[in-house]
Amino acid sequence: MLHDLKILGIEAIAGFKGSPWKQEQALHVLIQTSEGFDEAFWYSALSGVYKPGNQDVEILLVREKTDFYTALMQADICSTIDISDTLFKVGSRLKWVNALVAGIDFEASIPPSVSLTTSRGIAARSVAEHALALIFILSRGLVQLGDVFRTWEATQRMLLKKERDLAGKTVVVVGLGSVGQEIARLCRAVGMRIVAVRRRAFMEGDLYDEVCTLDDIHRALPQADFLVLVIPLTQRTFHLIGKTELGLLKPQSYLVNIARGELVDEVELAQALRSAKIAGAGLDVLTEEPPRKDNPLRGCPNLVITPHVSGNIHRFRDEIAHRFAKNLGAYLCGQALEGLVTTRDGTETGRPGVCR
Repeated sequence: MLHDLKILGIEAIAGFKGSPWKQEQALHVLIQTSEGFDEAFWYSALSGVYKPGNQDVEILLVREKTDFYTALMQADICSTIDISDTLFKVGSRLKWVNALVAGIDFEASIPPSVSLTTSRGIAARSVAEHALALIFILSRGLVQLGDVFRTWEATQRMLLKKERDLAGKTVVVVGLGSVGQEIARLCRAVGMRIVAVRRRAFMEGDLYDEVCTLDDIHRALPQADFLVLVIPLTQRTFHLIGKTELGLLKPQSYLVNIARGELVDEVELAQALRSAKIAGAGLDVLTEEPPRKDNPLRGCPNLVITPHVSGNIHRFRDEIAHRFAKNLGAYLCGQALEGLVTTRDGTETGRPGVCR
């Protein structure tokens, strides 16, 4: 097994001696544990659908990466935070993969026999509220306050000389997953105009004033008072916002990114902020986290950065585990899984399991 892993580029020494699975004929469920999702937590979450000694199902919890990949070779189901080509190469028996994250930065072919689920929707409200908080901070000029005790009157004049109401402003939301839809609802509640950008253009109810495809994003950008990015990172969306796109924004526009740092060319964003080509930016994600000392965004004006906290994952971890447990029960009975990832043509990945 270790030799096979080495061929696939996985270097380390596994703690397992021989096969980690004890029941050869059972359905092998592999769970990668981590901080906040330890063994006791998972056993508690799964207690409603899994009983120790069940001859039909064997659940294995591992923390170390190489142990995980060693067990993955004979796994039928796995739950992990790391979704990659290697996962599917090693896990040739996989029928269902559960990702603990909401968005998948993954564009390789998912085997047609594999169902892929995520935690999408669970933290949508929290992430959307964080995006709205960044919008308020930027629109109200709060990032520029400094020492108000020392500059009270000057700060007051600076803030009062500019119209900062959100009602009537246009927000361009790039990505219409559960988070994007929640952001649109919150922005609509404060009277904003909504332009949505998605892979496929079609209207959903009366929430959006305009919907266009990702290929037509250049048509949407000049309308934006706020550009909010909530789209997954793929080869297509890498540096989706670069020099050209920033140049299409108005000088009074703001950029908000709560998806993935790599969606934005940070060198070009830094230049746009320093030259006042855009009014400001609010970021919960960066290309490299934590940022290095030579990050081009350091010292940029009108920039607020939060350290990738919009999802508030500890608050929602019980719901994430509960969804996986519920889905496991559904899988064992051949029922539909919640949170299935859809492919480019709009179909869902994989298929339900078979009742055992």
